[in-house]
Amino acid sequence: MLVSVENPNGAYKGLVRIVGLFDAGSRYEKDLESRGITHLLRRSCGLSTKELTQVNLTRHLNQMGASLRCATSREHLIFSIDAPSCFAHRAAQLLATTATQTLFFHWELKDVVYPLMEYDVEVLSRRRLDAPTFFLFLNLCLTVASELLHEAAFGTHPSGTGLGNSLYAPKSMLTWFTEDAISSFTSSYLRPDRLVLAVVGHHNGQELLQSTTKHIDLLDTNPSNTSKEHKEDSKPHGFVGGNIAYFFQVAYVWTIIKLINHLLLAWPTSGNKDLKNHLSLAVISRALSGSAGRISHTTTAYSGNRLNSSFGESPEIDSLAMASGLYESYTDHGIFGFAVTAKCGKALARRAQHCAKVIHKTLGDEEVLRGKALLKADLSIGFESSLSLANDLALQIARNESNTYLQPDQLLSSIEKLTTQDINQAMKKVLSSPKTAMSVVGSNTHLVPHRSILLSS
Repeated sequence: MLVSVENPNGAYKGLVRIVGLFDAGSRYEKDLESRGITHLLRRSCGLSTKELTQVNLTRHLNQMGASLRCATSREHLIFSIDAPSCFAHRAAQLLATTATQTLFFHWELKDVVYPLMEYDVEVLSRRRLDAPTFFLFLNLCLTVASELLHEAAFGTHPSGTGLGNSLYAPKSMLTWFTEDAISSFTSSYLRPDRLVLAVVGHHNGQELLQSTTKHIDLLDTNPSNTSKEHKEDSKPHGFVGGNIAYFFQVAYVWTIIKLINHLLLAWPTSGNKDLKNHLSLAVISRALSGSAGRISHTTTAYSGNRLNSSFGESPEIDSLAMASGLYESYTDHGIFGFAVTAKCGKALARRAQHCAKVIHKTLGDEEVLRGKALLKADLSIGFESSLSLANDLALQIARNESNTYLQPDQLLSSIEKLTTQDINQAMKKVLSSPKTAMSVVGSNTHLVPHRSILLSS
């Protein structure tokens, strides 16, 4: 699919962003040999291709003033490049060759990619924090909690949806990726029928994308001849639920800082195929969060949401924890719930118990209006940037079976049409599920009860 739009907002004039999006995220790492291979692809961006060596590719990008990057999610592998409009065609060619013609020489993997992957995994799997690593890992605690929540929610068995697979390679697989494993994954999932190309900021975007396709070197696989692995994925198990705690020890000198602890609790959702249900849950998550995380130094007393209301403890305990809504949506599944951050285990457990009770109460008109306003503000800010607009174009086309793009005005209008009753019905349906998943990360995880006890108290 090819999609383009000339910058509608007049911002970033002279800058073009080109995005190549594949349906090839970590959820498609079905067998042991492929676990973590999207992490390898992400870190391999910029290696030698059939046309250019790594050094020459870097020189070309520097001379153009371009920026090439690769990102992965649980569903997608996304290559993007930003470049001046006068170099748009050359930038598109480099993007196409990087995405589809990387050679994966074993010496480049050994010297460049594997050390970067080892660093990523080492940082995220530390069990003891001392002076050099304390503040580095402090900012990654929530990332670890999110990874563990997906693992608890969807599992990692090959017969599942794959949404529980980590965005990072397992320690056991580092340096063990074979040429056959890489070739098998790329030939299965980096195919023309799984690719969306998008460009924003170019006056003749369709012509640019048509010329880009000449440099795409992909195996044109007939959908009817897909591998056995694809056919077995027709009815995978979805949300299974679970409880995972990750404890790490803090060096004594840092205990006076009261290390941050995180708890994430979620229920299953049906994903984003139903637009009305998807937008309703997005509104609810904003209404539950209020101003938490949006205003610097916001305290629980002024965050404006029920999750952070007082739960009967002393003001000191109340102020030690802050909660916000949680919502992640994918094509066929999703998770909805809340996240709690606290400076001690007792406050974390008490705030989580409080959130588990108040989240079941129906939303009032005022809360719904606040949620709608926050969601529309988030979307409008994204539409104003040509950089985020290109990613949004590609994502919407990839997720939509009819290959259509919902205009910003249409999306905002759909949000405005939601009624309080619609939103409360969507929340009631999700929270009625008996399945839940929870992850806890911090130095006081032993003070947090099992999710079944937490929800029943």
